Formats: sequence, structure tokens, C-alpha cells
Amino acid sequence: SWQDVHEEAERLEHAVSDRFTERLAELLGHPDRDPHGDLIPAADGSFAPERLKPLSETEAGQLVHIIKVSDESVSVLNHLGERGLVPGRVLVIKEVRAVDGVVTVEDEGGGEHSLGETLTRVIFIQAVAEPG
Repeated sequence: SWQDVHEEAERLEHAVSDRFTERLAELLGHPDRDPHGDLIPAADGSFAPERLKPLSETEAGQLVHIIKVSDESVSVLNHLGERGLVPGRVLVIKEVRAVDGVVTVEDEGGGEHSLGETLTRVIFIQAVAEPG
């Protein structure tokens, strides 16, 4: 689960050498994001600029890519993880209800998910070009 990975990463963060960290990055192919989608700083400590917006600010009909999920709530992470709503997924925005903030999305497998405002504020996305 994301909780296990997060807890282990927190422990390791303060207990490993720079050499270990560099070797691990090498083995992982120098990822630029952690499992939740947060940017990993470059060796000099800088971050690449990013333009993300929360799912709550999307519009029906858009094709979006989940880039990041806020990791502040383990229960939220588990809820989203169980539904496959994790960084790397592509979604089609089916409906955005202004009255209550519910956003309905369709994932690559055709599954539909209706997400309340609490969830749509912790999923960060980028629009993607239409396939084809």
C-alpha cells in the first residue's frame, strides 16, 4: 500500500548516505517524481517548474493525466489507490457538477468514478492532447 511505501521512505530519508541515494536513483532510472507524484529535487536541490491544477478546476470533456496526489491523508491515498486513481493514469472528465463539486471521471479501462470535492482537491492533473 501507499502507506507502507510512504512510511519506509520517511525512515530511509534520514538514514542513508548520499552514495546510497545516488545508487538507488541510478537503479530506478533517475525518476523525477516520487510515488505520489511530488517532484524529486535535482542534485543541486532545485526543482523543475510545473503547471498543475487540481482536478476540482477541470471541465467536462477534457482528457487529463494524473500527475500528483497529495500524500497528507493515508485514508485518502488508500481510497484513491484502491480505485487506481494514481499518478500516471489518464482520465476523461465526464461531468463536473458546480452545485456540489462532484467530478465524474472515466479511467482507461472504462470505469467511472464520482469524486467529491475533498478528493478532487488532492488530485493534481495536466491536460493531455487527444490521442491519434
